[in-house]
Amino acid sequence: MPDYPIAYDAGKALHAVAKAKKDFGYGARWAGQGAPLARSMPAAELVATLVGEIPVG
Repeated sequence: MPDYPIAYDAGKALHAVAKAKKDFGYGARWAGQGAPLARSMPAAELVATLVGEIPVG
């Protein structure tokens, strides 16, 4: 993965080309808004919790 800002600029260029073709699946998906939902726990417990939260059906 190239360093910033090379990767960022490449992503912006890809998004611009895709947007011009009415394809909106190439925009940046910044992480962070779910940070307050983070839980501090051992990895095995976290995986078990997440598996238990998967909707069934």
